[in-house]
Amino acid sequence: EAKEAARDADLIIVSVPVGSSGEVAAEIAPALKKGAILTDVGSTKASVIAQIEPHVPEGVHFIPGHPLAGTEKSGPDAGFADLFDNRWCIFTPLPDTDPEALEKLSEFWRRCGSNIDTMDPQHHDMTLAIVSHLPHIIAYNIVGTADDLESVTKTEVIKYSASGFRDFTRLA
Repeated sequence: EAKEAARDADLIIVSVPVGSSGEVAAEIAPALKKGAILTDVGSTKASVIAQIEPHVPEGVHFIPGHPLAGTEKSGPDAGFADLFDNRWCIFTPLPDTDPEALEKLSEFWRRCGSNIDTMDPQHHDMTLAIVSHLPHIIAYNIVGTADDLESVTKTEVIKYSASGFRDFTRLA
């Protein structure tokens, strides 16, 4: 149970699909101790903040975060020891964020190998839409179009594809 996992923890990292953040926050809220740091790893910050913030008990430090790491694989088995080495972790602190709590969380991610930056949640979402989400949408559409073309056989798509197309398929 998420509630039991969060009980008496100093640091809680919500790592679920973005749309489930509020449900998880509601479940764990009664178990969060005063002084705990609550963060997340969601790729969109405005929506995660809107979902989690209403459930955060007084005295708990909610600091939205987004480590920019990973591969085309997902899930716990896709992790590896140097996953966060020299990768960015972006925090979108709220106006009343405790600077000490932010520094503690930053140090946690630095020790994981990350570089740290902070930005406004809306700016984060616009930046990531351009550098991450948009390329994924474009890649998905290109690969989907190639898959739908009946005049080109799938064997020819594989046979003649260069590294650019293979990179699109990895992104897609």
